[in-house]
Amino acid sequence: ADRMSQAKLTKCGFYGHSQWRSALSAAALEKALAEGEAASLAATNKKGTRTLRAIVAAYLSAAHRDEVGSGCAIGALAGEVGRAGSKPRQIMKRQLEKTFEETSTLLGDGPEAEGLAMAMWSTMVGAIMLSRVFKGEEKSDLILRAARKAIIELEAGAKTQL
Repeated sequence: ADRMSQAKLTKCGFYGHSQWRSALSAAALEKALAEGEAASLAATNKKGTRTLRAIVAAYLSAAHRDEVGSGCAIGALAGEVGRAGSKPRQIMKRQLEKTFEETSTLLGDGPEAEGLAMAMWSTMVGAIMLSRVFKGEEKSDLILRAARKAIIELEAGAKTQL
């Protein structure tokens, strides 16, 4: 509101300019994704080398579930971005491609590793979203534990095939 007042615009005037609204949404999404990536790196590099288990443990944690405002923008916004215009989708796709690539490298790279990385992130994002629905209930923790277990088992099984 302060910025709009400085620009001598009303809220209606601002929102009437769809290009400004789109640019603001895109900038906010980029910032949220960058902040989420930085937080993830900080949380998973505490003991040196970043590992898949550290990523899974940090992402599928009660702390991440409970910190919705500072949690992963992918888990919070993917559904909305999927319905948004092409610019937000391109921004989110770029981040997801980077995330899949980094995870597949941890798994050993190759086409099988990329598919496994996509399956793991799909499971983690879905689990964090569903666990937030049950926040404060035992089922929320069960969802996180079940997803962690499934991913670790998936990784173990895949390593014998990769």
